[in-house]
Amino acid sequence: MDKVELRTLAEALGELINAYRILTGKRPMAPFVGFAVDCGTPALVEHIILQAKAVCLLAESSQDFAPVAAACARSAMEVGALVAWLAKPKDSYEREGRWLGYFKSLEDFYRKQAKELKTRDPKESKEAQEILSSDLKKMSAPRFGRNIVPVSKPSLKDMMIDLGYEHL
Repeated sequence: MDKVELRTLAEALGELINAYRILTGKRPMAPFVGFAVDCGTPALVEHIILQAKAVCLLAESSQDFAPVAAACARSAMEVGALVAWLAKPKDSYEREGRWLGYFKSLEDFYRKQAKELKTRDPKESKEAQEILSSDLKKMSAPRFGRNIVPVSKPSLKDMMIDLGYEHL
């Protein structure tokens, strides 16, 4: 890929970002109406937009940054697949169950981090674990008289299959 082609692709991506901003505003915020997924997915989309901007800036800077831009693009694609998977069910409780499963996968990661903190600062480790437990308890509570059933976050490959994008 030559420098001109990379810049042309970056410009096209920049145009998509601008079109998205026209449709949604500067930083779209969804009001909380009982389901965390409906607030969390716009935040993840913001993450994707920032990664896309980074791809554009890297591509415009130097062709030397092409591998780094490709890594950012891959990460954005993975978060995009996650957002699409989270948002796919029409039923709010199913979407929230997916969000809860995603959050539990994050909780597992942060619990491991908290255990590592324990060797440096046991008090900080305990606080981190208490916050995680509290948040998870709140998120697992029934909504409007109905339980939320957690759905384990699948692998990227399985998400892509579920979304009909296994060819990618």
